Amino acid sequence: MRRVLFVAPHLYGSMRLLADNIRHFDLNRYQVTILVLEPPMTLQDEFPEGIRIVTVDDSAAHTQAGYPTKPSSLAAWAHRFVRIWREAGQHDLVVSWAELTPTYITAAAAALARKPAIGWVHIHLSRTFALRIRPRWSHRLAIRLCYPVLRRVVGCSRPVSVDLQSAFGLKNVTCISNTIDLERVRRQGAEEIDPDLREVYSQGAPVVINVAALEHQKGQEVLLRAHAKLLAKGVDHRLVLVGEGARKDALSALARDLGVSGTVLFAGFRRNPYSLIARASALVLSSHMEGFALVIAEALALGVPVVSTDCEAGPREVLQDGRLGLLVPVNDDQKLAEAMERVLLEAALRRQLANSRGECGHVDAANSATQIESLFEQVLLESA
Repeated sequence: MRRVLFVAPHLYGSMRLLADNIRHFDLNRYQVTILVLEPPMTLQDEFPEGIRIVTVDDSAAHTQAGYPTKPSSLAAWAHRFVRIWREAGQHDLVVSWAELTPTYITAAAAALARKPAIGWVHIHLSRTFALRIRPRWSHRLAIRLCYPVLRRVVGCSRPVSVDLQSAFGLKNVTCISNTIDLERVRRQGAEEIDPDLREVYSQGAPVVINVAALEHQKGQEVLLRAHAKLLAKGVDHRLVLVGEGARKDALSALARDLGVSGTVLFAGFRRNPYSLIARASALVLSSHMEGFALVIAEALALGVPVVSTDCEAGPREVLQDGRLGLLVPVNDDQKLAEAMERVLLEAALRRQLANSRGECGHVDAANSATQIESLFEQVLLESA
């Protein structure tokens, strides 16, 4: 049996992707351990039984609603390095499931343990640096030093993979596009919505939903302005924002300034956002950048019309060049409002986009899990 160690930053939000893939692994062939660097552990029970999950830091002091409130200290990273190194020595293959700093220490620990390592990249690195979400100066050299020693660097979408090759000169890049567990999403989509949100869905007005971290890269300020433009035109609807993040207070203030606080609901983190998506008239993604945009795939699986910004990576690939949803320019609240208006007012367009439910094969985790297993076998064979 192959022993595979995954290093994950936490078990929250986007780490559901890891659970979806592992759920489709052949666990008769793979003995999986997940080493979690810090809280929260919200999604721990979504992993299959028999998966060993261990934590480096079980203190909640660093996090609030799943997001770090301060950078980890050098001592904390040193402690994590030692734990990864010890675990790596007991495994055949080491996988870093988060880019940048977790991958730097995972690559070093695996090299010290003389184990092959793979690193996943779930964000568009060049765009991340351009938007100053991460400082370019502190990462560019580390990327060029650490990423080439990995057996493979996996991009979560075609544009992310191309960026890794062209902007950072990496020769060990492969692409395995992100996917979702279609059965899980549809099952949870059929569940009852949380009691405190039933009123907004029962008012008769269409509901537009955004499910994303309340962070700069997700562009909810653009969505709020588009929402205000639509209301000013007399297009009645409600906006539900699902997620937590550093910009919550600023976005709430913007909603007040725009005079739309009464039609915007900040719903916070929801363990099951799918029942909310399934009952919405449209899902709108207003991001300045994405790596893949899993929430778009989830809306497709539920047959919910999608409007998304056409950022450099993610939405265009998931929406198959706009065939399965509407794409608009990044940071253009007017174009976003126009696309939202079309979806809300044109019944024929809504029916057409709802048919995407039957065209989700390209985002099925059963396919990506097979690709991941094949990659593991290639790397292990090369390392034998």
